[in-house]
Amino acid sequence: MSQTIFEEFFKEAAVIAQCEFDENVLRVFGLNSGKNYHLRDDFILPAVGLSLTLWKGTFEGVKDEWLRWCNVDGNLILSGAERAEFESERAKSESEKAEMEYNRAEKLAEKLRNLGVDPEKI
Repeated sequence: MSQTIFEEFFKEAAVIAQCEFDENVLRVFGLNSGKNYHLRDDFILPAVGLSLTLWKGTFEGVKDEWLRWCNVDGNLILSGAERAEFESERAKSESEKAEMEYNRAEKLAEKLRNLGVDPEKI
């Protein structure tokens, strides 16, 4: 099987990222003063405030190992679909919380009415 190499040059960051998926290897090279590149110990691209990582998971319906962007702390940068799913789940959670608060308020209002207190006048 031929070796799969993904190489991208980040001109602004003076970095070359090379990923060999068959060997599960990610290498990042930084530009020294001059025109020589050196192998970096980390995958952080300081000029753009991002990092790279190899990530195993499902992306666009395909389970595999992927080269992914992350922040300098190693947290993945969500894809558009991932971000939409996250926001949908967050909105659903907020809606459920609002419904629980509404039900709680309704129960409290009913208890007040049972005590002869109009909750609208409090």
